[in-house]
Amino acid sequence: MRTTWRGEWPSLALLAIVLATSVWGWAALPDRVPVHWNAQGQIDRYGSKLEGVAIMPIVAVGVYLLFLALPLIDPWRASYVRFDATYRVLRVGLLAFLAFLNAVVVGSTAGLALDAPLLIGIATAALLLGIGAVLHDVKPNFFVGIRTPWTLASPRSWAATHRWGGRVLVVGGLLLGAAVLARSAVAIVGAIVALAAALLVLVAYSYLVWRDDPERIAAPAPR
Repeated sequence: MRTTWRGEWPSLALLAIVLATSVWGWAALPDRVPVHWNAQGQIDRYGSKLEGVAIMPIVAVGVYLLFLALPLIDPWRASYVRFDATYRVLRVGLLAFLAFLNAVVVGSTAGLALDAPLLIGIATAALLLGIGAVLHDVKPNFFVGIRTPWTLASPRSWAATHRWGGRVLVVGGLLLGAAVLARSAVAIVGAIVALAAALLVLVAYSYLVWRDDPERIAAPAPR
């Protein structure tokens, strides 16, 4: 998989937006700013202005570089060519989420009339929907996707688990979005718990498909 400037411009543009937002925040924010919120959207920790504006650019650049490096260090690196477009969508989608999150946090801290918990909740639901929509296209690799011992040992298990995993994330995103719009903490927790439980079921499902796959890779016998 080749990396070109033409292919990287959406990611680089999003990194520039993250940096520009933080630079603006440096001038607009007070010396002490909120840097962490609890599940109810209440501030539970304050930090310095530098911490408030520097965290997200560092995270975003780290995520970008990590996604560039994964195909280079993955033993199954040739597989990335088979889902190159999907891999780029996942990278851009995650960076867009981080850029939006940074804009909401910096903007609301600077005094803009933003409903941060609502916006962040909707963005998280949208991220789940986006990942779910393309998850079935991810091909076997060591780092991206639903990686269990059984999906890695059976192409059939990988394909089936990711097909159903995408549907689970789409439904989970819809449930979370509805709960956020309803402004119900109980519904939000319920949606998160339901999604976590469904993902655990997927792990068991990946084993069952592997078990019935005649072409599966079995564990070596102990000596």
